[in-house]
Amino acid sequence: AVEQQTATTAEISRGISVAAGSSSEIAANLEGIAELIRSAAETADAVRRASTSLSATAQELARVVDRFTY
Repeated sequence: AVEQQTATTAEISRGISVAAGSSSEIAANLEGIAELIRSAAETADAVRRASTSLSATAQELARVVDRFTY
């Protein structure tokens, strides 16, 4: 009975160690995902700013061309 209890305790301990390792890996992966999301948000903001600037430039160019057209 003692041997069975020792084996069971060892198996439980091994399972806890595996779960702890998996939890650490999941946490690291979530940190990586969060960083990718932050980077994507920064990139999206840069694209938005660039498109706003491009739109303003296009409008100005259209005004300049209109002066020559009419």
